[in-house]
Amino acid sequence: MMKGWKNITVFLVLIMFLCASSREAISLVPQEAKINQRKINKDREKKARESRKQYEKAVKQHMDNQSKATKKMMKKAKRDAKKNTPLK
Repeated sequence: MMKGWKNITVFLVLIMFLCASSREAISLVPQEAKINQRKINKDREKKARESRKQYEKAVKQHMDNQSKATKKMMKKAKRDAKKNTPLK
């Protein structure tokens, strides 16, 4: 009687192993990881756009707060910096 149960147990363990290692079960994990990574990248890009927008708004506000002469000097310094910066 014990010999029969051992055969059934071995057979069931073998079937469970084959089901667990099937191609469908394995392929679901990488797909989910790709979806999560896309979501993370999308959120990261959105935060970067928002940060850039806030930075540009702050720079514009700073420029608006300056006097006419200071604005002129700042623009000249910006142009000179572009001209004098070596190409990468």
